[in-house]
Amino acid sequence: EAGWRLSTAQHRLEVRAYQSRLTNEIGFDNITNVNFDPTTRRGIEADADWAVNDELSLGVRLGLLEASFRSGPKAGQEMPLAPTRTVALRADWEPLEGHRLNGGLNWVSSQRAAAASYCRIPSYTTVDARYSVRVGAAEFSLGVANLFDRSYFNYAFGCDGGNPSGIYPEAGRTITAAVRLQF
Repeated sequence: EAGWRLSTAQHRLEVRAYQSRLTNEIGFDNITNVNFDPTTRRGIEADADWAVNDELSLGVRLGLLEASFRSGPKAGQEMPLAPTRTVALRADWEPLEGHRLNGGLNWVSSQRAAAASYCRIPSYTTVDARYSVRVGAAEFSLGVANLFDRSYFNYAFGCDGGNPSGIYPEAGRTITAAVRLQF
């Protein structure tokens, strides 16, 4: 892994390039967990944040990935369950002292299902939001993941007529309330 980082009072930019060559990676192969043939993952990730002013900051996260088998019967084939592109856009707003509202849009590209190279899990987009208020040493928050209750899945171990099957759907809209105490 190699990277570069630039930080100023208002901006932060970070770019990383990486490569991993794995042997004996464990994965699911239609029936059971197995040691995959050797694999390679290489990619680039970029993060940027911008403090627009004292109350508002914006951020973006980008990821590009190439993951494939490097030897064996699947040599050159795309790794299953490895999206090639991801994008996250974030905003953080502090309208009043101690109050914070943040949210983000997350997009994940399509990816190969676990079972077959010709079957793909579709891309998906979710939106998350969180509001918090700090009172003394306590922070009270309410968060909503998958705000618009999108139906999606990021795992499928079967393929039926070119369509993913044996899917594990992700949770719909999820609401979380929390209290944090700082000591």
